[in-house]
Amino acid sequence: MVKYAILFPGQGSQYPGMGKTLYEKYTEAREIFDSANEILGIDLKNKIFNGTAEELKETTVTQPALFSTSCALFKVFTSKNPNWKENCAFVAGHSLGEYSAFFAAGAFDFKTGLKLVQYRSWVIQRECEKNPGTMAAILNIDRKHLQEICDKSSNNGERCEMVNFNSPDQIVLAGSKKGIESALEIIKGLPGKRAIPLNVSGPFHSSYLKVAAQNMAKELTSAAISKTIIPVLTNCDAKPAQEVADIKEKLGQQIDHPVLWVDSMQRMIESGVEKFIEIGPGKVLTGLLRKIDKSKMAVPIEAEEF
Repeated sequence: MVKYAILFPGQGSQYPGMGKTLYEKYTEAREIFDSANEILGIDLKNKIFNGTAEELKETTVTQPALFSTSCALFKVFTSKNPNWKENCAFVAGHSLGEYSAFFAAGAFDFKTGLKLVQYRSWVIQRECEKNPGTMAAILNIDRKHLQEICDKSSNNGERCEMVNFNSPDQIVLAGSKKGIESALEIIKGLPGKRAIPLNVSGPFHSSYLKVAAQNMAKELTSAAISKTIIPVLTNCDAKPAQEVADIKEKLGQQIDHPVLWVDSMQRMIESGVEKFIEIGPGKVLTGLLRKIDKSKMAVPIEAEEF
């Protein structure tokens, strides 16, 4: 049998109406979305199904919405594939998707995960308001050269950092607006290189979010978390986490540490994983895998594609 891994996307994959068909068709999905409303005390379901893209982009809405949708998809997937654990070697999630990954791996129930995600969105939003910043995706520049550009762009209190290593040719920067603008100005003069400013509300995964990470770590100390049934490759170090103490430490660190996605994917491939199933809105992670290793099978699962 082919060894496979399950992947969950992060913030940026959301869109209005995601999961609506799922809700209408499957009991497992209805249970997730309905319980999300009860747990949070807001009509999250209506925001997801009927809200605008602008409303859904707010961090405090996006994160619970994306987590709920991914968990609903996962519950339907497992109902259709009751023996899913047999050949599943790893689970991983990109940024926020790491919470969906730990839910899938049995680290916590939906209520605990959703409450943690809600708190995560609050502390991140608060720090982003204190430290306004932005992000940009950089194409076709290697890590060493891009680090040199970041160093040149970080001065007079401004910061520019590499925060998402998404594929061999895509690295995302985060930092102050001036820091990012300085880096983009340098890159603009380099032939064959591309820089794409991202429409985000803050410098995610950068050192600007240190206080948010500290607050999240405190919140995690009392969270009801269990040892996972499957290893989860975590963003901050691309290593498997299964034990409770390790899970709590990694979930705290991921807020102000870079997302080592390429490293995580390569570790899974080196461990013999041949197939990757992306569970969640969109096909972002499937696209990144094709840039990392075209020989591996990528299967995005959404809506009724079971």
